[in-house]
Amino acid sequence: METNARVEARRYYSDSLFSNLLSMTFKKYKGQNGVRGFAKFKVQSLAEAERMQSYFGSQLRRLIHPGDILEVHLKAFEEELKHGYQLDIPELYELLYGKQLLTKAEEKQLKEEVWLNIFKRVNTRFKQEYGTDLYTEPYVGQLFNWFERLEQGKAEGYRVLKSVIYKGGGEEELYSCARALWELFFNKEEILETIGSSTSKIELSIFADYITRNPHAFDWKNPVGRLLWYALHDIYNHQVNHDIITKSEKLIGPEFMRRRQIYRNFGVWDDDLSSFAYVFAGGFIYGCYSRTVSLNELESYTEWPEYQSLYIVENPKVFSFLVDELLYFLGRNGLSFEQLPSDFPALLCTAGQPRSALKLFIARSIETNPECIIHYSGDFDWAGLQIKQVVAHLGNHKPWNMDSQTYATHTSKGNLQHSKHERIMLENMTGDLAQKMAQIGDKVFQESITKKLKSDLLEVIRMKLQ
Repeated sequence: METNARVEARRYYSDSLFSNLLSMTFKKYKGQNGVRGFAKFKVQSLAEAERMQSYFGSQLRRLIHPGDILEVHLKAFEEELKHGYQLDIPELYELLYGKQLLTKAEEKQLKEEVWLNIFKRVNTRFKQEYGTDLYTEPYVGQLFNWFERLEQGKAEGYRVLKSVIYKGGGEEELYSCARALWELFFNKEEILETIGSSTSKIELSIFADYITRNPHAFDWKNPVGRLLWYALHDIYNHQVNHDIITKSEKLIGPEFMRRRQIYRNFGVWDDDLSSFAYVFAGGFIYGCYSRTVSLNELESYTEWPEYQSLYIVENPKVFSFLVDELLYFLGRNGLSFEQLPSDFPALLCTAGQPRSALKLFIARSIETNPECIIHYSGDFDWAGLQIKQVVAHLGNHKPWNMDSQTYATHTSKGNLQHSKHERIMLENMTGDLAQKMAQIGDKVFQESITKKLKSDLLEVIRMKLQ
């Protein structure tokens, strides 16, 4: 049961007019590692000035006014607390906020203890399950002492684990990662037999289920998934540096494929089927229909057409409309798509943010023909401009009816509006289109400009046919 002094102290110091004084006092205590130095704060109002005048009383020889800078010695403040309420500064903080006031030195020590204890517990659990610990052979040799280097903050994955521990977790993520590495490096044949694989490939989701009973555990969005990837990347770099393996040429390729390739170097395959692109292009079309092409299929192509240009839209319905119009045009002119040369302009669709499959299609096209031009058209909203930026970074880019003039022409009173947050983000982007969109505030969707897109595309077709 609380004493009367503590009840009175809580009531007294809960006065909002003490907030500046208390805030700077606690901040100074924390930063100075104890009761030393002065807490400085600016008086914000007449009411606060009067309250401070009453609080300090005879200790001051002048009147306090709004705007004055007051200095309070922490030692004097704590003496007043002890005299009136038998409390020190940390006790007052805990009384008001229900948690401990720790100095920076104490916080650092506590974090170090939490960090080290997690590694200790994980190693104990691992030893109980596998009969060996994480600081000895064979774990140390083949994994280049990743676990111990991580504990010392010297291995990749440190920031991921640090963030998880800061949020109150860490042990399960680290334990699952340590087990995954052990199974992958020292028990792979048993994994393949258990999952029924006749090849040396292990699908990432199946591997995750084998280790954690959760097929999504090693997804990139989950901390344990990121921790595992960084561990593999760290080990891969050490293998290269120690001349155990030759640096994979595939890792020199596009950045967006780098994450997948790290898994593959260790026989783990991530999802390469749900990454897809909508394609209507020579070399990929059979019959007169567009295709959904997966990353898996695109990677299997050994020969690539030398496209002169790529026309990319954001929305599937607009893509379907343009495909239908293009086929209708060819039919009226007595042509079929199969009769067109393989370097004929390719029509693609991102269907939202570009997946790796579409990025690979663009990268391979530019690799085959460095002169290939990328034409992109999307919604005039924040997401559309984000996609435009992604596409523009992949090669020679020319906006396709995605400019400030086209945007302004299609704004109207009934359009949906950008939110305040979206307009701020647009203002922070470079380019006159983003600034115009922030200024007007309208959203204009790609469906509004289908006629112009069709006209442009058919004009290119006519010129090619001539």
